Amino acid sequence: MQTNKLQTPFLTIWSFKVFLLLIVLNNLLTISLFSQDLTLNPKLTKGKTYGLIIGISDYKDEKIKELDALKSKVDFVAPIAFLVFLLMMWELAGQAFSWLPRLPLPMALFNAISFLLATVVLFGIGMPFLTAVKRSLIHKVANMDTLVGIGTLTAYVYSTLVFLVPP
Repeated sequence: MQTNKLQTPFLTIWSFKVFLLLIVLNNLLTISLFSQDLTLNPKLTKGKTYGLIIGISDYKDEKIKELDALKSKVDFVAPIAFLVFLLMMWELAGQAFSWLPRLPLPMALFNAISFLLATVVLFGIGMPFLTAVKRSLIHKVANMDTLVGIGTLTAYVYSTLVFLVPP
């Protein structure tokens, strides 16, 4: 099979140009990254020798604060989710197996408690997802937060309608 003699040098030159562009971009990003992050860190310089420290520790402190906030949200929501799941499974198992007693709560009370808990969780813990839906409508750009926000909001609205306006 014969190869086109014009095609091979073109691909080689093109791939070489892309390779050079990647090297230049890598050097520019590295230089800009270090030139912006080179700061004095007051936490590490108190009582010690002064010197320039790359600002990674500040970024790490912000990430640790963010993770602590997320952990406190999970600590709040996990028992609620486990309790609702356990009660729902108990009701389903009570219907499926005659030897297991039914749920001791009346279903209307269980639905009201579930509605209140879902409201607290969605509009408290899930607020970042709802603001992502608002942002995506304004900017007309969606991401995964938008998908989660639309899905949970749709399920909440449907469940609220079923709860408040029974068939």
